[in-house]
Amino acid sequence: MMNPLKPLMMPEYFFRPTQIIVRLKRAFFAPARELEPVRLPWGATILIRPAETIGSNIWYYGVFDLIVAEAIDRLLDAGETAIDIGANIGQMTSLMRRKAGETGNVYAFEPHPEIFAELSANMQLLNNKKQFAPVSLYNLGLSDREGPAEMEIDPNWANNRGLGKIGTPNAKLGIRTLKIQLDRLDKILGPDSKVDLCKMDVEGHELKVAHGAAHLLSEGRIRDIIFEDQNPYPSELQKLLLDGHYTIFSMHHRLLAPLLLPIAKSAPMKGRDRPDFLATLNPKRAVQRFMRRGWRVLM
Repeated sequence: MMNPLKPLMMPEYFFRPTQIIVRLKRAFFAPARELEPVRLPWGATILIRPAETIGSNIWYYGVFDLIVAEAIDRLLDAGETAIDIGANIGQMTSLMRRKAGETGNVYAFEPHPEIFAELSANMQLLNNKKQFAPVSLYNLGLSDREGPAEMEIDPNWANNRGLGKIGTPNAKLGIRTLKIQLDRLDKILGPDSKVDLCKMDVEGHELKVAHGAAHLLSEGRIRDIIFEDQNPYPSELQKLLLDGHYTIFSMHHRLLAPLLLPIAKSAPMKGRDRPDFLATLNPKRAVQRFMRRGWRVLM
C-alpha cells in the first residue's frame, strides 16, 4: 500500500509547508483562467498555464525542475551574467534575474513564437522591480549555424510545451513542424564576453549549441554550465566539455539537500533524478556551494 504521506516528503513541501495548503486548495478548485499568476519562491510573479506540464508543476509544487533551480540559486551571484538557453515561459530566467540583481545581466533564448510571447510578458512583469537584473530576450534557437530551421512539435505539445526540438533528418514522417530562426552564441555575445552561468535545456540539441559557442568554451569564458544529457557517459557533449578543461558532476535529489557527484562515479539515477549535469571550470567552488544543507531556492 502506498504511503499517503510520501508525496509530502518532498523538498517542495518539507521546506515550504505552506505549499501543502496551496496544493490542497488547488486540488479541489480548478483554475478559473487558462493563464494564472503565480508567485515563485524567490518573489517573482509570472503567468503560467496550470493545465500544461511546466505550469502544473509550478501550480502544485511551487517550482518546476527543482534541481536546476537549486543549482542556479547556489552558483549565481549578484552582479554576474547568466544565460538561459531554452527559456520557455521564463521561470529560470526570473530566478537568474533575481540572483544576478540590479548590477547583473541575463540573456534568454526561446525559439517558439507563442512561448516567446509568454516569456516576454512574464519578463515585463519584473522590469519595474529594482532587485531584478535587466534581461535581453531573443526569439531564437541556438545552434552551430545561423539561418532558418524547423522545430518539431511533439504530438503531446498541448500538454507539455517543453518538448519542442530542432528538426533532424531522422524526424518521424508527418510530424508537425514550425519555422524558426537559429544563431550561434559566439556571434551574439562576441569574442570578449564573459558568462558566469549558463543553463541549457534544448531537447537533445545541446551538442550543437556547444559547437556554436566553441570560442567561448575554448577561451574559458563560461564558468558554469547546467545541462541535460540523455546520452550515456561519456557522451559527445561531455567529451567536448572535458576536453575544454571542465569538470562534470551529476546532480541528484535528496530530501534534505541536493547531491553533487563526479560524473564518472555517479550514483544511478533514481526517484526524481533526471540526467541533469553541471560542468564547471571551478569545481572547488561548486563543491563548496553544494555542501550547504537545505534547498535554498525554496527558502
